[in-house]
Amino acid sequence: MVRARRELRGGRGRSENRRQSEQRLNVATWNVRTLVEDVGIYATNKQTFDRCTASFIACAASWGLTVSLTKTKSMAISTPANDPVDVGCSTVEAVDSFTYLGCVIHRDGLSTHDVQARIAKASRVFGCLRDPVFGNRSLSLRCRRRVYVALVLPTLLYGS
Repeated sequence: MVRARRELRGGRGRSENRRQSEQRLNVATWNVRTLVEDVGIYATNKQTFDRCTASFIACAASWGLTVSLTKTKSMAISTPANDPVDVGCSTVEAVDSFTYLGCVIHRDGLSTHDVQARIAKASRVFGCLRDPVFGNRSLSLRCRRRVYVALVLPTLLYGS
């Protein structure tokens, strides 16, 4: 009877199944840790930002994650000063604009920078396709329209 059960399980013993399950769990844990890349912390004043940043770093550490303060940037929106922020023993660089999930965020709070970036990206895509697709008279107008809708419009509307 024991032999029949092992054959149904593919010839593996209980310890081998457990080892494979633990390996899958370790791989899943590793994958979750590598997926945390972009985090935004929003605060109304510098004290709240400092407190939230310190709290986030402590929470990340409790999960076994580390925050790379050399890659971390800060930005004050619609304020005259954009000073660097001190977090622990490191200083976080202050920037005037950055791209987050494909959108350009500028410290003046306006969307004109994002709109200009999307138009420039769509123009580059259209320029790359001008001769091989849009200038190719052997392709039907329907086919060229589909390429435009599939490649140029999403770049313009969604920035991707």
